[in-house]
Amino acid sequence: MKVLHLPLCLALALSSAALADSEPLTITSSAGKSMVARLRSLGDGKVTVVRENDKKVFEMAVDSLDEKSRASIKEWDDAGGNVSTKFDVQLDPGRTRKTTGAEDFDDQRVTLDPTVTVKNPDVHRKTVKGKLTAIFLGKPVENASNIYVFKTQTFDLPSLDPIASTELKVAKFSQAYDRRGYAKFGARYIGYAIVIHSDDGTEIHYAQSIPTNFANNNKQQLLSLKSNKVYNKNLELLE
Repeated sequence: MKVLHLPLCLALALSSAALADSEPLTITSSAGKSMVARLRSLGDGKVTVVRENDKKVFEMAVDSLDEKSRASIKEWDDAGGNVSTKFDVQLDPGRTRKTTGAEDFDDQRVTLDPTVTVKNPDVHRKTVKGKLTAIFLGKPVENASNIYVFKTQTFDLPSLDPIASTELKVAKFSQAYDRRGYAKFGARYIGYAIVIHSDDGTEIHYAQSIPTNFANNNKQQLLSLKSNKVYNKNLELLE
């Protein structure tokens, strides 16, 4: 079975509750400019912070900060507060497709038995813990402008040690469909979306094989989708 390895898109705006941010503290540059912010991550001589008053994210060189700020960053790092939000996600769809039987020789059946592998690519830091939701989508044969949700499943995702990985097994699912003749029915599979997120649904990392434009416009709604339901192009549930 072929493993699909797709690039991930990192969210730029994450809530402080979603990650292991520090408590608010004053960060001061060597030139004397200050802001109250929470520390988010540290690496390659740079620190990422979230400004407290508007939640904007900034990255700055540690060497550009005053001695007190550098000491606060070191104390936070030594206490284990510095965790990674980068993940390497691979999906083996376990996909098979065949006709349904001699009595319905032109009907097709798609079966997926997916496995999601999540790896921490960082050689120094653990990853933030959270949840992973896998969503598998299709197009109804009778109305290809709508979206059919084959399966959605959420897993607890533990903090991963540097270079460590974990496998998550999605429950197998299957559906027959027919796109020809007068008896059109079912849905054809178009791809998946994988969202790594906090308990409150805040996105941490994202991967997909569905069209990029669709994914970018609807990412915040994907977590609300239900298995075996049909939605319109705006991901509004159709009864």
